[in-house]
Amino acid sequence: TQNGGNWYCAGIIAQRSMGYGKYIFYINSDVTTLDQNVVAGLFTYLTDKEEIDIEFSKWSMPENMNAQFASQPSESVGNKKRFNIPAAVGPTVHFFDWQSQHILFKSSYVDAKAMVHTIDEWAYTGKDIPKEKTEKLRLNLWLFKGQIPSDLKEQEIVIDSVRFIKQQ
Repeated sequence: TQNGGNWYCAGIIAQRSMGYGKYIFYINSDVTTLDQNVVAGLFTYLTDKEEIDIEFSKWSMPENMNAQFASQPSESVGNKKRFNIPAAVGPTVHFFDWQSQHILFKSSYVDAKAMVHTIDEWAYTGKDIPKEKTEKLRLNLWLFKGQIPSDLKEQEIVIDSVRFIKQQ
């Protein structure tokens, strides 16, 4: 949001670490309408190299895909998968299932006939799977490189709920 000529971003951090398990995010807004300079992040974080992400952003490139799964550092070859979420599919569900040997990611939506459609999925088995430590779940909406929205409009993402299922 913009107030008094300054732009402000939002974020929340869980109070405790939850560790390995399935993190599920129920999104009730069209993430394809986010401005090209805005990033919505759903992630666990300990350090910049110990982070698991689901992010919605075009990263300031209008023709870029609008979503990605990543295990940081995302600039390492094979550590992220970019994909497009189609416009106007309605509410979406996204998750990552973080285990010691892999991270499974999936984005989907349910149509009017209650059919589940996979938008994209990915199994990450690379060398940068974070170990369970004191990382915390974070949700944020921020401006990429501090760039204000190109359309100068306030931005939002509606998250109906977040669910965590502990590894058995």
